[in-house]
Order: sequence, then structure tokens, then C-alpha cells
Amino acid sequence: MKKGILLIEDRVTRQEIYLSKFKIDLDSFDCLDNIKGGKRFIEIKKDLSNANKLALEPYRSILAHRSALNQIEREFLYNYCKAEKKPLAFFSGGISSISYSDNEQFQFLSINANDFYSNKLPFFLNEAGSGNLKLVHLAFGQQWTLNLLLAFTNKLNSIRYEKEIETERIPTQILKSKLGLENSSLLELLNYWDALPNWLNDIMVINPIEKIELLQRKINDVLLKVTLSL
Repeated sequence: MKKGILLIEDRVTRQEIYLSKFKIDLDSFDCLDNIKGGKRFIEIKKDLSNANKLALEPYRSILAHRSALNQIEREFLYNYCKAEKKPLAFFSGGISSISYSDNEQFQFLSINANDFYSNKLPFFLNEAGSGNLKLVHLAFGQQWTLNLLLAFTNKLNSIRYEKEIETERIPTQILKSKLGLENSSLLELLNYWDALPNWLNDIMVINPIEKIELLQRKINDVLLKVTLSL
């Protein structure tokens, strides 16, 4: 039986400061195995360096301080989690913005340490402990629905000015990738609000700018409904 979530952190003092600021007690979460420096940290580093998959087998998801691992360890951890379809999050003070990908195969999150050690973390752990393990909760917090839609709106706004879009047609897969429409959580959200684009299963998107503008209007309507429901 898998224990739950593994947290790998070498900067023990930083963790304690952040947790104290938000009054978070990680020991209260039964789903979490918090490795914070010491002998166990040295052991897990050794396991990653030696590509020891058995050491990671008990866990459903892994959260790791990126700078605590060298390139070989990070690559092994990433490839292992991707192959085993285990959600993986890297956090670090050197990460400037949130990068979140989520498809049917693999959830991956890159997040700044300030955002990681915030009220988003207990919300994520509570949801995961209830069987709803989704990194979107760690990425965007309790109001993840609103924040995910806002991030999608920003993509819609920025993509309209790309030269590649200023054409009569574009391969659907390219447009889906640019908009992040391979994100399972986003697709579920759009489907719930009946805002899924009708061109998703086409080979080519005809008049992409027109399609994007139409989708933007739908998302604005959804944003209004979500905001009013908060």
C-alpha cells in the first residue's frame, strides 16, 4: 500500500520559518512523509543517484526542493514519475513563476518556494488525504478554479498576437498545445461549464483568430459565473 506523498527538503530552517508564518503543522497530515535534512535526506539522495526505484515505490506523489538535487537525481526522479504516472512537483526560490502541466499520463508542477510553502500546501494535502490528489490544488490553491481560468485567459490574450496564429488555418494539435488544452483539469473545468471548443477533435482549425475570440467570450462568461459563486 502506498504511503502517500513524499516531501524532500534540505533547507530545514527555511521550511520551519515558512510553516511558522502560516501556522502549518505538516506532522498533522497522515498522507505526508516529510524528509527534511539529516540521515533520511542523505539516504534518499543516494537512492536517487543510484536510480533505486524501490525507495520511491511506496509513494503516490513526490514534492522535492529542486536545488537539493543534482541534475542526475532530478532527471531520474522526473523520468521515474513520468513513467509511473506519479504527480511530481519541484519547488525552489530560483523558480520565478508557476509552470503547471497536467494530462492523463502525468502531472508536473514547477513552483517558487514562497508559493509552495503557503496556504496552498495544506489545502493540497487535505484534498490528497481525501483521495483527490491533484497538483492543480498546489499550483493555484483553494480558488484553483478561478486562478486556472485566469491563467487560461492570459494565454488566449497573448496568443492572438503570434504570427503563427495569423493564418487561415493551423493544425489543431499546435493550437491545443499553445493554449494548454492538453491539461486534464482545464478540460474538465471547461466541459463542466459547457465551454469546450467544438474544434478540439478536428485535424485543422480554420480561422484560428476567430475561434480564439469566440472561446475568449465563452471563458469571460464562465469567469463571471465562477466569481459570483465564490
